Amino acid sequence: MYTYKLTLLSPLFYRSRQDSGAAGATVTDTWIGDLAICFAINKALGLTHIPFKYTSNKPEYEDILDIPLITSIAVAVPGEEPKRTRLYDVATNFMSEGYPNMSAIENSARTSMKNWLKRQGIEPGTEYTFVMAVRDNYLPPEKFTIRLGNMQETLALCEKQPGNNKSLTANLFTLKHVFGHESVKGLEFELLERPAQQYVLAHGVDTIKWLSLVAPYR
Repeated sequence: MYTYKLTLLSPLFYRSRQDSGAAGATVTDTWIGDLAICFAINKALGLTHIPFKYTSNKPEYEDILDIPLITSIAVAVPGEEPKRTRLYDVATNFMSEGYPNMSAIENSARTSMKNWLKRQGIEPGTEYTFVMAVRDNYLPPEKFTIRLGNMQETLALCEKQPGNNKSLTANLFTLKHVFGHESVKGLEFELLERPAQQYVLAHGVDTIKWLSLVAPYR
């Protein structure tokens, strides 16, 4: 088991959740998902080839089990609230596919400024921490970079830290749908969040307990 610090080297933009506003604004949450981090590390380090499935009608998160590592949710360094970027206006074009998208045009007919979307991200320099468990005697690098965010446009630096965190933020979705724990009854946590279908965040989970749930990773 290892603890890593993740530092954003460029702004991070995820369409994490909708915000109010007629322009369809989206806001980036202040945490980074374990699923996103695992796939990003795998791609950056070239650990396992996971082909893109054009015919798949749903994400296959079980592919993570082909990777020799698993991580917790990355959360901001305690006491340091992530700084948000300014609001950006992003232009859209209903003709970009080569023909009029009449359905999109009709659905947005009563929306003002319908060709502009607003989004807000997290500033570069923001630091997060996450825990990594490994299997098959895999030894992760001391330092490496990964790509995150929409279109993988964000560069982030991951650096191994001394010691290990006693608690972490676990994703109950991963524990259920990837590791097969239909119930995590008895799992103690400080706070539970349900920001997305594939992310159910349990904050303050004991690290040793989490390791027992992600075996054979350790």
